[in-house]
Amino acid sequence: MEENVYNSDTQQAISEQLESLTQGLANDDAAQEEQQEEHYQPPFLRDEHSEDPNETYKDAQQTLEDVAQSDDQQVVAAPNLPNISITPTPTPPIPAAVNTDVKSSQLPPLPVPKDRKESLEMQIQKDERDVDSWLDLISYLDSQGRNLVGDELESWWTEYTRVYDNFFKIWPCAVKQWQNYIDKCLSLTPPRMKKVEEIFSKALKQTPSPEFWSSYLNYIRRNNQGAEGRQIVIKAYEFAISHVGQDKDSGEIWLGYIRFLKDGSATNTWEEQQRMDALRRTYQRAVVIPIQNLEAIWREWDSFEGSLNKVTAKKFLADKSPAYMTARSALREIRSLTDPPISLFHIDGTLAKVPSWTERERQVISAWKRYLAWEEGNPLELDDNSAKHSRVSYAYKKALVYMRFYPEFWYRAYMSHKSMGKDEEAISLLKQGSEANPESYLLSFALAEVEEINHRYKEAHDILNNLLTSIINQTKEIENGILRQQAELNNQLPSIEQQANASQAAGENEGEVREKRRLAEDEINTKKEAISKAKAKDIEDLCKGAGLVWVMKMRLGRRTEGIKAARAVFKEARSSPYCTWQVFEAGAMMEYHSSKDSSVATKIFELGLKRFTTEIDYVIKYLDFLININDEGNARALFERIAPSLPADKARPLWTRWASYEYFYSDLPSALKLEQRLADTFPDEQPLRRFAERHTHQRIDKIATNDLGYGVKPPTAPMKIVEATAASAATKRPPVDLEEERNKRMRKDPPSGRNSRQTSQQGLPQPPHRNTPVPNVQIGGAPIHLGGGRPAPVAMMPPRPAAKDPVGIFLQQLPQARYFDGPMINTEDILFAFRHINLPPV
Repeated sequence: MEENVYNSDTQQAISEQLESLTQGLANDDAAQEEQQEEHYQPPFLRDEHSEDPNETYKDAQQTLEDVAQSDDQQVVAAPNLPNISITPTPTPPIPAAVNTDVKSSQLPPLPVPKDRKESLEMQIQKDERDVDSWLDLISYLDSQGRNLVGDELESWWTEYTRVYDNFFKIWPCAVKQWQNYIDKCLSLTPPRMKKVEEIFSKALKQTPSPEFWSSYLNYIRRNNQGAEGRQIVIKAYEFAISHVGQDKDSGEIWLGYIRFLKDGSATNTWEEQQRMDALRRTYQRAVVIPIQNLEAIWREWDSFEGSLNKVTAKKFLADKSPAYMTARSALREIRSLTDPPISLFHIDGTLAKVPSWTERERQVISAWKRYLAWEEGNPLELDDNSAKHSRVSYAYKKALVYMRFYPEFWYRAYMSHKSMGKDEEAISLLKQGSEANPESYLLSFALAEVEEINHRYKEAHDILNNLLTSIINQTKEIENGILRQQAELNNQLPSIEQQANASQAAGENEGEVREKRRLAEDEINTKKEAISKAKAKDIEDLCKGAGLVWVMKMRLGRRTEGIKAARAVFKEARSSPYCTWQVFEAGAMMEYHSSKDSSVATKIFELGLKRFTTEIDYVIKYLDFLININDEGNARALFERIAPSLPADKARPLWTRWASYEYFYSDLPSALKLEQRLADTFPDEQPLRRFAERHTHQRIDKIATNDLGYGVKPPTAPMKIVEATAASAATKRPPVDLEEERNKRMRKDPPSGRNSRQTSQQGLPQPPHRNTPVPNVQIGGAPIHLGGGRPAPVAMMPPRPAAKDPVGIFLQQLPQARYFDGPMINTEDILFAFRHINLPPV
């Protein structure tokens, strides 16, 4: 038996606590009330079937007596914590996420679909964002609605509208589906015109699609004729331009509006002037927006103004010319950001899909971020903040059509609108994002904080409760799926038994029959275990998510209502089978920092330890807490209780943590004894490693670096300074002068050497030749060339092959493009200036 180095301390502590417990039981009623008040257990720690306090103390006394009779238990008493068990106690199993013994009769029966429609609806009920099932259901209803009349048509139409309404709750910006819905309304006999107008009123403001808005404008123009109808159409165009006029693809709407204004007739000069002014204003608004047919609109405007007055035309065009050029440059940038290979505005149709985080999706995410950052950078150099904010808002609206199920983009839109000062729109975006992504931690936590800041505490709790409900429902759905698969395997057991009986009745060897049945049953059990393991990681992640939400609820309750509200949340959490150890750790630390009472925090840690004994991270957190409050006795007891009960490889972090404490605060004999225990527990580890760990502090391990050579690069070979300089001079070429190189080429192949020589003799500065060294100044090891007016590179590119034609010879004589460091001139700007230059009349 190993020597018990703490035996004397243990005996003394046990005797003291036994004496105090005996005195506590012998006190009168008043003394008992005082004792209960001293060790008061908060309501959130009480179980529904709490034991009598006297029975608790009797159990503790019996435990201490058992410790006193044992010689080989290296534990210490906890005199200041009467409710802490200091002996190794059997740990109750963690509530299993999936009970593999559940029979199929205990599961809710799955309904059997009667037809294709019910089958698709069952799939949608299982996953409401299943794009294929929704589209198949709509297509199926389309096929069923043909050639129907009377009551059958009305019954079908009611079901058809119900499905579409539910569909648009998930994809409110599905342009193609909105258009198909409208077309179906118009194709019926009689057409459902009222429904069409209802669809437009719902869809237009939340659908940033120029194509869909063009459909709306065509509908308005068909149904509004005459003078009164003309004003309605103009208002419709203005309404469309105010919503999608900034879109890159809205050029056709602008052109349609301009042509509609041109087609108008005037009965007098005043009306004609009003029409011309309206056209001019429309042109001026369009030519400063980066739209696809920007240049065509500019040319139309130029022609329009020129037909009226060439003098005023130049003035009007000159006023808008800088903004037009900026818009043209911005259009080129937009095309580079949104066109193929990653076409942002045409990704897999218009239906957003749940992210699967493929490489392609990550590229699309990065492309959208680049585009949004470009829009936020004010590329059009707008001075009007409202116009700038309008472009940014539209860009995010466009992005959220395709990235609807990516919470990050909702949060980015919220932060962007908040920075603009549009708080109401920002909060509205958060709410829409939470509705679209009910399982999003990012959006739920952000929205809960917004509600808390605005003192709407109930709404903040409801948001977190909805998130928690969504997580738990996902977990239960996975569990039920596992149970159903396992139940299907269990249903095969009777057939195995029947086959075994039939084989035995046929005269087969009883041993062989029994072996076949055993192998078949083992195969089923193996499949059942594989099914559980396949989903174990998913269930674990969801449970961690639920634990995180409970912790956030505890924080929210403590901030808004005090520690009692946090206790109520903790009581709710610990009663759930999906509770994790992080909830107990958070509750314990919250109690300690709120009430400054370590006893309550320790009780919570102990309560969690009964459930999470095998969670080594939780045990280390508990150990850290006891060490931090300087409770060495209970820290040592915790270590001695847990470390020997776990497998050595799993308990290694716990041994490491306790060893660091012993090495720092204990005496050397105790540290050496612990090191010997480490050697016995981990015989494969090198003694040098344990010794180095004992002499390490704050990750400073000089034994590893200085004495063992870990992480040290081998030294380079020494070189004398003179030799290094000579070698450098021999291998490195001097700075090259570009003018000298050019003249060298001209001397080798001089098509006009005489002219060149004459030019060089006309008093111009001569370039230095190879036999005339160019002065250099060396600062910090980098040579600076003083001869050619521009720094020369250290090495030239390989010589180009000699050309025979004059143009090729001339091009060879020019410096390479990489040597040019002058201003970059936009050739399109020069051509534009030439086209619009005002030449004096001849």
